[in-house]
Amino acid sequence: CNPDGPLCRVAERSKRVIENERIHKINLSTGPMAITGSTRMQATTVQLACAGLAIKHHADPSRIKVDLEALLEVIKTISYAQLTPFTIGEAQMYKDGEHFLYETDYFSVTVMTDTTERAPTFSIPPYENFDSTLDLPTPAYLHLPGVSGAAEGWNRLLRREPRTLEWGEGVSERAGRAKLLGYDFSDLVVEKRQARIGAEKTKCKAVVSYEPQQGGILFAIPHANISVPVSIPNQSILYDKLLVNIVAKCLLNAHSTAVMGIFGRYEGNVMTYVRSSNNKLIDRSARYIKLLLERRQEGVATPIQPSYEEIVRTIFAVAETLPTSEPVVLHTVKYFLSQKQ
Repeated sequence: CNPDGPLCRVAERSKRVIENERIHKINLSTGPMAITGSTRMQATTVQLACAGLAIKHHADPSRIKVDLEALLEVIKTISYAQLTPFTIGEAQMYKDGEHFLYETDYFSVTVMTDTTERAPTFSIPPYENFDSTLDLPTPAYLHLPGVSGAAEGWNRLLRREPRTLEWGEGVSERAGRAKLLGYDFSDLVVEKRQARIGAEKTKCKAVVSYEPQQGGILFAIPHANISVPVSIPNQSILYDKLLVNIVAKCLLNAHSTAVMGIFGRYEGNVMTYVRSSNNKLIDRSARYIKLLLERRQEGVATPIQPSYEEIVRTIFAVAETLPTSEPVVLHTVKYFLSQKQ
C-alpha cells in the first residue's frame, strides 16, 4: 500500500502491473507505517476493508462511503489504552513461558491472522502442525470452542470447505488436505498442546468475544482475572460482522505490537526481529541493517558502509548460525560492527 512512483522505482513486479494498461488498478496508499514494513497492520486492514465493502455493497457502491466514514470515526475515537491490562497480562504469559490458547469464535479469522502474523514480524515460532514432531510450539494458538475435530475447525474458520492443493508429489505434502488437518483449532487442541508441551505450561488462555449486549468486544485473561470490555460507540458498526471485525483487528494489531514492544522486538519503528524468510523480507532486512548501521555509527569518522550485496550475503551466512527465534537483523549489524574492531 505505497504510492505508484516509489513502487515502480524499487519493485519490478509492481512496476509491470502498474504500467500495464490492460489492468485496472486502485492504489490503496496508507502513508507512513507505525512499524516500518509491518503490512499486517495498515496494509492488510485497508485491503480487508476495500475487498469486504466491495462485496458487501456490490449492488449499491454509494454505500461504501457511508460505512468507511463510520468505521474511520470509530477507529479514531476508540481508546486503545483500554487494552493496557490485557496487553500487560499477555506479556506476562510470554514472560512466564506459557503456551496459551486464544479462544474465540465470532472473531476467528481476525484472531488467527493476528497471532500467525506475529511469526515473521517478530521471529515467533509459527503455529505448529500436530502431525510433525519437529515443529516448535508457538506461544499463542487459536482455539474455536465447541468444535469437535480439525476438519470441522477449518470449516468453522472459513465458513466453507477448505480448498487444498492436491497437485501430486512435492505440493500435496506441503499444501494438501492431510497437511492442513495437522493444524487443529478444535477442542482437541487443548489435549494436543498438553501432550506436546506439558499441562503445567498450557493451562492459560486469552479470550476475545463478541458481546453486543455489553456494547462491544470483550478481551479477557480468565486466570489473571483480567476482563476488558471495549465499547463500540456506533450501532451500525457493532452489528455489522465485517466492520466490527475490522475494529477488532485494529485493536488486536495494536495490542500484539505493544506486547512485542515490551520485549524489545522493534527499535523505534524498525522491525529488528523480522524473519528473513522470503525475498521481500530479505530486502527489508537489508534496508533495516543499513539504517541501523548508520544510526550506530553517527559521528564516526570512517563508518562501515557495506554494499547492498554484502549485506544480503551476510544475512544468509548469519541466518545459518541462528535459531529462528533470534533476530538476524541485529546479529548482522553486530557482525559488521565487529569487523571494525
